[in-house]
Amino acid sequence: MEAFNRRDLDAVLIGTAPDVEHHPPREWVEVGFVEPCYRGRAGYREFVSSWSDVWGDDLRLKAVELIDLGDRLVLLGDMPASAMASGVPITNKFATVSELKDGITIRIRVYFDHAEALEALGLRE
Repeated sequence: MEAFNRRDLDAVLIGTAPDVEHHPPREWVEVGFVEPCYRGRAGYREFVSSWSDVWGDDLRLKAVELIDLGDRLVLLGDMPASAMASGVPITNKFATVSELKDGITIRIRVYFDHAEALEALGLRE
């Protein structure tokens, strides 16, 4: 979280496979804001670049809970921000589900709803 909040993407990507898959929130994909999947570390950088023009450096992530499921890690958090153009403050929830292989992250799925992320794993909030 700290690395992301200071936009140190090299540090964010430590522990990810070179061909890591990053799946952004479906809401952003459905409106055409981002691609459905970004592959590799360069792909992750492209994803961050695609929304940084809208949210700028103001977007921060705050961890609320981490759930260790062995080969999957679930991070539930808050995402306070304000849009660059309007300055309108917003607070979203987010969740990431990271799939691991041999201790390395191979796939990350991002959700804007804690319950949706947990449901995708067969868990309940």
